[in-house]
Amino acid sequence: PTAFSLKNTPLCNLTVVNPDANGIVYVNNQSATPGDGSSWTSPLLELRDALNAAGDPANSITQVWIAKGTYKQLLRPT
Repeated sequence: PTAFSLKNTPLCNLTVVNPDANGIVYVNNQSATPGDGSSWTSPLLELRDALNAAGDPANSITQVWIAKGTYKQLLRPT
């Protein structure tokens, strides 16, 4: 086996998503301070992240609130 090295490990994009007490996740791609989606002061930047999290019933997300704007899917290199 070869030794594990963080320097040679590909990047991964992990996003923590925490709905508020009512199960709402907030998204605002214009926010200066991205967060975990638990409030308008701590919104997710990517709509994709909110929808992915909402697709898992274990996350108890009941609604996704989206700030006005244009949201485009970012293409990630493969």
